Amino acid sequence: MRADARAAGYNDASHALGRLVKLLGNNQLGALLGVAKSQPSRWLRGDPIAAENERRILDLDYVIARALRVIHADKIGDWLTYQVPTLGWARPIDVLATQGPEAVTYALDTIEEGAFL
Repeated sequence: MRADARAAGYNDASHALGRLVKLLGNNQLGALLGVAKSQPSRWLRGDPIAAENERRILDLDYVIARALRVIHADKIGDWLTYQVPTLGWARPIDVLATQGPEAVTYALDTIEEGAFL
């Protein structure tokens, strides 16, 4: 588990998964995580979560918690898949997968400071 996610209190993948499903739904969450759309509900029913998927769930939960400060809840899923100028026109979900949450939270910080989405 990433130290920054653990320090922020996001150390339980099953609780994070529940929050993400509630906010995004199974289909969108599965797509964002790169797994079958039904996989989040299987995990919630008790299927084991592989370490790599656990990390991705915790990272996404951390980023979304930060995003909720500056982006309306019903737009977060869309924002994660838009090309964002502060990320070099990359999609936040791709940057999260390749660089971790730090770059994405930096983009959120710039939005909070008044940068254009």
